[in-house]
Amino acid sequence: NVSSSSSRWSGPDHTRCSGGYRALGLHSHLTQPRPVWVTSLNELTRTANFAIAGDTTQGVLWGLKNGESQGFQPKAVMLMIGTNNSGTFSAPEIAEGVGAVVLEMRKDFPSAKILLLAIFPRSTPGDPVRDKIAEVNTIISKLDDQRSVFYMDIGSQFLDEKGAFLADTFRGDNLHPQAKGYEIWGAAVREKLAELMK
Repeated sequence: NVSSSSSRWSGPDHTRCSGGYRALGLHSHLTQPRPVWVTSLNELTRTANFAIAGDTTQGVLWGLKNGESQGFQPKAVMLMIGTNNSGTFSAPEIAEGVGAVVLEMRKDFPSAKILLLAIFPRSTPGDPVRDKIAEVNTIISKLDDQRSVFYMDIGSQFLDEKGAFLADTFRGDNLHPQAKGYEIWGAAVREKLAELMK
């Protein structure tokens, strides 16, 4: 639940709706506060980070319907959402929520290309949540139409051969990236975002 628009839009990028950004990032709590990948991608283009701590698919959808898109017509939007739904909803339900967000983005940003990221792995190998996330990603990968929506799964870049997180990429909670993880993230999407913004 979202108590007010002011509580959602209090971050540094939420106050710059007329700033001429060419790329937006909308994600869950994984990207708040302002992450390394924003600094990295700002070398490529002006990037606004619209992450909200603990956000869910329904939270992002609420934000889009209540002003988040105002003042922006980006060339590209990078979206990853759904990990915070994993404790309550089934994989098909989470995927339906992601699909609803993508549909709303296509309405709000009709000229933008959407880079839809697979939900990052979380927890440890063998945890059922890993299987749930993998199922969500399989479903949402079908949203890729190679015209407006482009799906990309970079999750394996954070893992070793046994499926555990590489050292220093994620915190001890096996959920939140650290600086090294953000650097891997930024490097992984940089080329694709550049292509989508041509």
